Amino acid sequence: MWTSPYVCLPPLNCSMIDKRAMKGAPVLDKRLTRLNPLDRSSPRQVARATKLGRWRGFTLVELVVTLAIGAILLGLAAPSFQATILNNRIATHTNDFLSALSLARSEALKRDKPVVLCKSSDLASCATTGHWEQGWIIFVDNDDDAVVDSSSGELIIRSHGPLGGDDALQGTSAISAYISFGTNGFPRTIVGDFQSGTLTFGLCGADGERNTIVMNKTGRARVVKVGCP
Repeated sequence: MWTSPYVCLPPLNCSMIDKRAMKGAPVLDKRLTRLNPLDRSSPRQVARATKLGRWRGFTLVELVVTLAIGAILLGLAAPSFQATILNNRIATHTNDFLSALSLARSEALKRDKPVVLCKSSDLASCATTGHWEQGWIIFVDNDDDAVVDSSSGELIIRSHGPLGGDDALQGTSAISAYISFGTNGFPRTIVGDFQSGTLTFGLCGADGERNTIVMNKTGRARVVKVGCP
């Protein structure tokens, strides 16, 4: 069966073009497309495929429906996303303070000198008011008085700025202002008493609990979750 090497698009008369092509007459029309000689598709099938190929995109109704579905899914996912952000913030604050405790203890052992972790608002001296959420510093306490004496060359090892996200961090009386690690790695007050206690964060997680850091008399710290008030 002979197949025309040309395909015509409406409104041309395809049957007339096929007859002219069979007789060898030239077919000069810009709306005709040369087919692959191996392609056996009928002119009507090719024309329909070409016509459909030009009609791409979305209608206004489809676009509105898609946007509505996207808005619904976003609304369902928003609470979960906010809970994830909150939990990540709580974990970051907890890990930052645990890291500070660990560093202060290890530096006291390494330097064979007392090292103090104290709350600080200016990151240069120990604060006497407020709580730990304002920030803290770690310094070498050469004279064991829990006060940064720059004149005596006491080095500030590390500092941490205030906690963000409206978080709070409050310690019990023995560790409300500073934690001093002796040369043996044990926490002691400046008068030689053991230091231990609990530091409680203010932010409540999505599970209705908040983190506390419990430090024992050897300087070991662990995280304990407690119910929010």
